[in-house]
Amino acid sequence: MPLTYKIYPHNLEFAFEAGTSRGVLQEKKSWFIKLYDAQNPAIYGLGEVSVIDKLSIDCKLITIDLISECINTFIENDQNLSSIPSHLPAIKFGIETAYLDLINGGKRVFFKNDFSNGLKGISINGLIWMGDKQLMLKRIGEKLDEGFSCLKLKIGAINFEDELFLLQSIRKQFSAQELEVRVDANGAFSKEDALQKLIQLAEYQLHSIEQPIAVKQWEAMADLCKKSPIPIVLDEELIGVTGFENKQNLLKAIQPPYIILKPSLLVVLPNLQSG
Repeated sequence: MPLTYKIYPHNLEFAFEAGTSRGVLQEKKSWFIKLYDAQNPAIYGLGEVSVIDKLSIDCKLITIDLISECINTFIENDQNLSSIPSHLPAIKFGIETAYLDLINGGKRVFFKNDFSNGLKGISINGLIWMGDKQLMLKRIGEKLDEGFSCLKLKIGAINFEDELFLLQSIRKQFSAQELEVRVDANGAFSKEDALQKLIQLAEYQLHSIEQPIAVKQWEAMADLCKKSPIPIVLDEELIGVTGFENKQNLLKAIQPPYIILKPSLLVVLPNLQSG
Protein backbone atom coordinates (compact mmCIF):
# COMPACT_ATOMS: atom_id res chain seq x y z
CA MET A 1 0.00 0.00 0.00
CA PRO A 2 1.24 3.58 -0.64
CA LEU A 3 2.17 5.16 2.68
CA THR A 4 2.37 8.66 4.07
CA TYR A 5 3.04 9.90 7.61
CA LYS A 6 3.13 12.66 10.23
CA ILE A 7 5.47 13.01 13.22
CA TYR A 8 4.52 14.66 16.52
CA PRO A 9 7.12 15.39 19.23
CA HIS A 10 5.82 14.95 22.77
CA ASN A 11 7.85 15.56 25.92
CA LEU A 12 6.66 13.58 28.96
CA GLU A 13 7.33 15.19 32.34
CA PHE A 14 7.52 12.97 35.43
CA ALA A 15 5.07 13.76 38.22
CA PHE A 16 7.92 13.05 40.67
CA GLU A 17 11.69 12.68 40.56
CA ALA A 18 12.29 9.15 39.28
CA GLY A 19 15.53 8.05 40.92
CA THR A 20 17.85 5.35 39.60
CA SER A 21 21.49 4.58 40.30
CA ARG A 22 22.28 6.42 37.03
CA GLY A 23 20.66 9.60 38.34
CA VAL A 24 17.22 11.19 38.54
CA LEU A 25 14.85 11.21 35.56
CA GLN A 26 12.59 14.25 35.31
CA GLU A 27 11.44 14.01 31.71
CA LYS A 28 11.24 11.58 28.83
CA LYS A 29 11.38 12.55 25.17
CA SER A 30 9.02 10.90 22.72
CA TRP A 31 7.95 11.31 19.12
CA PHE A 32 4.69 9.82 17.86
CA ILE A 33 4.44 8.54 14.30
CA LYS A 34 1.11 8.46 12.45
CA LEU A 35 1.46 6.19 9.44
CA TYR A 36 -1.33 6.40 6.84
CA ASP A 37 -2.47 4.45 3.83
CA ALA A 38 -2.31 7.29 1.30
CA GLN A 39 -5.42 5.94 -0.43
CA ASN A 40 -7.40 5.77 2.84
CA PRO A 41 -6.08 8.52 5.16
CA ALA A 42 -8.94 8.09 7.65
CA ILE A 43 -7.12 5.00 9.00
CA TYR A 44 -3.67 5.35 10.53
CA GLY A 45 -1.22 3.33 12.59
CA LEU A 46 0.31 4.87 15.69
CA GLY A 47 3.85 4.23 16.93
CA GLU A 48 6.08 5.85 19.55
CA VAL A 49 9.77 6.62 19.24
CA SER A 50 10.71 6.53 22.92
CA VAL A 51 14.13 7.09 24.48
CA ILE A 52 15.52 7.07 28.01
CA ASP A 53 18.27 9.54 28.86
CA LYS A 54 21.66 7.94 29.65
CA LEU A 55 20.33 4.52 28.62
CA SER A 56 19.13 4.54 25.00
CA ILE A 57 22.04 4.27 22.57
CA ASP A 58 20.29 6.63 20.15
CA CYS A 59 18.85 9.25 22.54
CA LYS A 60 21.26 12.02 21.46
CA LEU A 61 20.86 11.25 17.76
CA ILE A 62 17.11 11.42 17.24
CA THR A 63 15.50 14.39 15.53
CA ILE A 64 12.30 14.77 13.51
CA ASP A 65 14.45 14.94 10.37
CA LEU A 66 16.17 11.62 11.21
CA ILE A 67 12.84 9.92 11.97
CA SER A 68 11.47 11.23 8.68
CA GLU A 69 14.53 9.97 6.82
CA CYS A 70 14.12 6.50 8.34
CA ILE A 71 10.40 6.35 7.53
CA ASN A 72 11.11 7.32 3.91
CA THR A 73 13.80 4.62 3.73
CA PHE A 74 11.32 2.08 5.15
CA ILE A 75 8.72 3.05 2.54
CA GLU A 76 11.19 3.07 -0.36
CA ASN A 77 12.43 -0.40 0.63
CA ASP A 78 8.98 -2.05 0.56
CA GLN A 79 8.38 -1.80 4.32
CA ASN A 80 11.57 -3.69 5.15
CA LEU A 81 12.74 -2.86 8.69
CA SER A 82 16.26 -4.11 7.99
CA SER A 83 16.73 -0.95 5.89
CA ILE A 84 16.78 1.09 9.13
CA PRO A 85 20.24 1.17 10.82
CA SER A 86 20.54 -1.14 13.85
CA HIS A 87 21.98 1.71 15.98
CA LEU A 88 18.53 3.37 15.89
CA PRO A 89 16.34 0.86 17.80
CA ALA A 90 13.90 3.47 19.13
CA ILE A 91 13.10 4.70 15.62
CA LYS A 92 12.88 1.16 14.30
CA PHE A 93 10.43 0.20 17.07
CA GLY A 94 8.29 3.31 16.48
CA ILE A 95 8.02 2.58 12.76
CA GLU A 96 7.39 -1.12 13.33
CA THR A 97 4.54 -0.55 15.77
CA ALA A 98 2.97 2.14 13.58
CA TYR A 99 3.07 -0.22 10.60
CA LEU A 100 1.70 -3.18 12.57
CA ASP A 101 -1.14 -1.00 13.83
CA LEU A 102 -1.90 0.22 10.31
CA ILE A 103 -2.03 -3.23 8.69
CA ASN A 104 -4.29 -4.39 11.53
CA GLY A 105 -6.80 -1.67 10.74
CA GLY A 106 -5.59 1.24 12.87
CA LYS A 107 -7.21 -0.12 16.03
CA ARG A 108 -4.08 0.14 18.25
CA VAL A 109 -3.59 -3.62 17.89
CA PHE A 110 -0.11 -4.82 16.97
CA PHE A 111 -0.74 -8.55 17.22
CA LYS A 112 -4.08 -10.32 17.28
CA ASN A 113 -4.15 -12.58 20.33
CA ASP A 114 -6.10 -13.22 23.54
CA PHE A 115 -4.54 -10.16 25.19
CA SER A 116 -5.48 -7.72 22.44
CA ASN A 117 -8.93 -9.30 22.32
CA GLY A 118 -9.41 -8.63 26.03
CA LEU A 119 -9.55 -12.32 26.96
CA LYS A 120 -6.33 -12.51 28.97
CA GLY A 121 -4.36 -10.07 31.08
CA ILE A 122 -0.64 -9.68 31.69
CA SER A 123 0.64 -9.54 35.26
CA ILE A 124 3.03 -6.67 35.97
CA ASN A 125 5.11 -5.63 38.95
CA GLY A 126 4.65 -2.52 41.07
CA LEU A 127 7.79 -0.43 40.51
CA ILE A 128 9.30 1.35 43.52
CA TRP A 129 11.48 4.22 42.35
CA MET A 130 14.45 5.29 44.44
CA GLY A 131 14.14 7.96 47.10
CA ASP A 132 15.04 8.26 50.75
CA LYS A 133 14.05 5.43 53.08
CA GLN A 134 10.79 7.01 54.25
CA LEU A 135 9.67 7.91 50.74
CA MET A 136 10.36 4.38 49.50
CA LEU A 137 8.45 2.92 52.46
CA LYS A 138 5.51 5.15 51.52
CA ARG A 139 5.66 4.02 47.89
CA ILE A 140 5.83 0.37 48.93
CA GLY A 141 2.69 0.83 51.04
CA GLU A 142 0.89 2.48 48.14
CA LYS A 143 1.70 -0.37 45.75
CA LEU A 144 0.59 -2.96 48.29
CA ASP A 145 -2.67 -1.06 48.83
CA GLU A 146 -3.21 -1.13 45.06
CA GLY A 147 -3.13 -4.92 45.18
CA PHE A 148 0.19 -5.73 43.52
CA SER A 149 1.45 -9.26 44.19
CA CYS A 150 4.93 -8.49 42.85
CA LEU A 151 7.14 -5.49 43.69
CA LYS A 152 10.35 -4.36 42.00
CA LEU A 153 12.61 -2.04 43.98
CA LYS A 154 15.27 0.16 42.43
CA ILE A 155 18.38 -0.16 44.61
CA GLY A 156 21.96 1.09 44.57
CA ALA A 157 21.55 4.84 45.13
CA ILE A 158 20.88 5.11 48.85
CA ASN A 159 22.68 3.50 51.79
CA PHE A 160 22.76 -0.28 51.30
CA GLU A 161 21.77 -0.88 54.92
CA ASP A 162 18.65 1.23 54.38
CA GLU A 163 17.80 -0.88 51.34
CA LEU A 164 18.16 -4.04 53.40
CA PHE A 165 15.88 -2.46 56.00
CA LEU A 166 13.21 -1.86 53.34
CA LEU A 167 13.36 -5.47 52.24
CA GLN A 168 13.25 -6.65 55.83
CA SER A 169 10.14 -4.53 56.49
CA ILE A 170 8.42 -6.13 53.48
CA ARG A 171 9.28 -9.65 54.56
CA LYS A 172 8.01 -9.00 58.09
CA GLN A 173 4.58 -8.43 56.55
CA PHE A 174 4.59 -10.82 53.61
CA SER A 175 6.26 -14.16 52.95
CA ALA A 176 7.80 -15.02 49.60
CA GLN A 177 4.69 -17.08 48.85
CA GLU A 178 2.44 -14.06 49.47
CA LEU A 179 4.52 -11.39 47.71
CA GLU A 180 7.18 -11.71 45.01
CA VAL A 181 10.00 -9.17 45.34
CA ARG A 182 12.54 -8.27 42.68
CA VAL A 183 15.32 -5.68 42.80
CA ASP A 184 17.10 -3.70 40.10
CA ALA A 185 20.61 -2.39 40.78
CA ASN A 186 21.14 -0.78 37.35
CA GLY A 187 24.83 -1.77 37.54
CA ALA A 188 25.43 0.01 40.87
CA PHE A 189 27.54 -2.68 42.62
CA SER A 190 31.28 -3.02 42.11
CA LYS A 191 32.49 -6.40 40.92
CA GLU A 192 34.58 -6.66 44.10
CA ASP A 193 31.67 -6.42 46.57
CA ALA A 194 28.75 -7.61 44.42
CA LEU A 195 28.74 -11.23 45.59
CA GLN A 196 28.75 -10.28 49.28
CA LYS A 197 25.82 -7.92 48.69
CA LEU A 198 23.95 -10.63 46.79
CA ILE A 199 24.45 -13.00 49.73
CA GLN A 200 22.97 -10.38 52.08
CA LEU A 201 20.05 -9.69 49.73
CA ALA A 202 19.30 -13.41 49.46
CA GLU A 203 18.14 -13.44 53.10
CA TYR A 204 14.93 -11.77 51.90
CA GLN A 205 13.98 -14.47 49.39
CA LEU A 206 14.12 -12.34 46.28
CA HIS A 207 12.93 -13.57 42.92
CA SER A 208 15.86 -11.98 41.04
CA ILE A 209 18.20 -9.01 40.71
CA GLU A 210 18.69 -7.01 37.53
CA GLN A 211 22.13 -5.96 36.37
CA PRO A 212 24.07 -6.05 39.68
CA ILE A 213 27.30 -4.74 38.09
CA ALA A 214 28.04 -2.38 35.22
CA VAL A 215 28.07 -3.56 31.61
CA LYS A 216 30.98 -4.94 29.59
CA GLN A 217 32.37 -7.08 32.40
CA TRP A 218 31.36 -10.40 30.89
CA GLU A 219 33.79 -12.55 32.86
CA ALA A 220 32.79 -11.01 36.19
CA MET A 221 29.09 -11.19 35.33
CA ALA A 222 29.41 -14.84 34.28
CA ASP A 223 31.13 -15.63 37.59
CA LEU A 224 28.32 -13.88 39.49
CA CYS A 225 25.68 -15.83 37.59
CA LYS A 226 27.35 -19.06 38.68
CA LYS A 227 27.82 -18.09 42.34
CA SER A 228 24.92 -15.78 43.16
CA PRO A 229 22.23 -17.15 45.51
CA ILE A 230 19.77 -14.87 43.66
CA PRO A 231 19.03 -15.38 39.95
CA ILE A 232 20.60 -12.60 37.88
CA VAL A 233 18.81 -10.78 35.08
CA LEU A 234 20.64 -9.02 32.23
CA ASP A 235 19.20 -5.65 31.24
CA GLU A 236 21.58 -2.83 30.26
CA GLU A 237 24.10 -5.50 29.20
CA LEU A 238 21.96 -6.21 26.13
CA ILE A 239 21.68 -2.60 24.95
CA GLY A 240 23.85 -1.77 21.96
CA VAL A 241 24.59 -5.41 21.15
CA THR A 242 23.47 -5.92 17.56
CA GLY A 243 23.63 -8.86 15.21
CA PHE A 244 22.58 -12.44 15.96
CA GLU A 245 26.14 -13.72 16.43
CA ASN A 246 27.10 -10.99 18.90
CA LYS A 247 23.96 -11.55 20.95
CA GLN A 248 24.53 -15.29 20.95
CA ASN A 249 28.16 -14.85 22.05
CA LEU A 250 27.09 -12.62 24.96
CA LEU A 251 24.49 -15.07 26.22
CA LYS A 252 26.82 -18.06 25.84
CA ALA A 253 29.59 -16.24 27.73
CA ILE A 254 27.47 -15.03 30.65
CA GLN A 255 24.67 -17.66 30.73
CA PRO A 256 22.17 -15.56 32.72
CA PRO A 257 19.03 -17.18 34.18
CA TYR A 258 16.89 -14.32 32.81
CA ILE A 259 17.09 -11.46 30.33
CA ILE A 260 14.88 -8.37 29.93
CA LEU A 261 13.77 -7.32 26.47
CA LYS A 262 12.91 -3.65 26.02
CA PRO A 263 11.80 -3.24 22.41
CA SER A 264 12.60 0.48 22.04
CA LEU A 265 16.14 -0.12 23.34
CA LEU A 266 16.92 -3.38 21.52
CA VAL A 267 16.45 -4.73 18.03
CA VAL A 268 14.90 -8.09 18.87
CA LEU A 269 11.87 -8.66 16.64
CA PRO A 270 11.94 -10.26 13.17
CA ASN A 271 11.87 -7.94 10.18
CA LEU A 272 8.50 -7.22 8.62
CA GLN A 273 8.04 -7.65 4.93
CA SER A 274 5.08 -6.23 3.08
CA GLY A 275 2.63 -8.86 1.94
